[in-house]
Amino acid sequence: MRNYFIYILFFVLLSCSKKEKKNFIPIEYLYPIENIGNGKQFNYHRVGSLHEKNSVVNLSIIKNSKEQFLVKSEYCNGIKTDSIKTTLKGELLEIYNFNLLYKTQHEILKGKIIENKIIDDGSELGKRISKILYNGKYREVLVDQEEKFLYDTIINIDGLEHKALVTETKIKTLYKNNGIEYGNETLNKKSYYVKGFGLYSYGIESKDDSSKYFQMSIEDLKEK
Repeated sequence: MRNYFIYILFFVLLSCSKKEKKNFIPIEYLYPIENIGNGKQFNYHRVGSLHEKNSVVNLSIIKNSKEQFLVKSEYCNGIKTDSIKTTLKGELLEIYNFNLLYKTQHEILKGKIIENKIIDDGSELGKRISKILYNGKYREVLVDQEEKFLYDTIINIDGLEHKALVTETKIKTLYKNNGIEYGNETLNKKSYYVKGFGLYSYGIESKDDSSKYFQMSIEDLKEK
């Protein structure tokens, strides 16, 4: 299986070109800022897999001078894959990847934010567009994606019904050498955001693999 877990990181790219709209996903469908405390750990489990394929997302608040920021880091089976820094309102500030170029180099890569905005396409939430470029020693990787709203739904959690919304993200990854494309990969991701919970479940489809993940639990982030 290709390393597609890196792409879950993009559900937090929420900034917008319009000042009056900072979040693509309505704030009430994200995990409440006031509940983060010293940090939360979101555990996701791959459904139907014969092998353990778990994804963990750590969410914490950090302070820099007089400002506060959100930091989200994802781990796949204990291996850190990415880290994202945003404002509390969801505006993307920095993004790093730890294994996007795992076949050619092993180091932390800072992404260059080429584009990250929400456009009005006539739909309920608009469309989120983002382009992130990672420059490695031997090649460049451009991650290009579009996320759009699909529909509202209801999800049952522990016997209680919760409002949810569903989005679809189309992701294309281009591999370049000296600016010349020599390969690409595409995948679709369907995400389910539950009111007050944030991202509850998601499914990934590609030519190589299809998988579904469901949130098992939200725990206090343990100090390392």
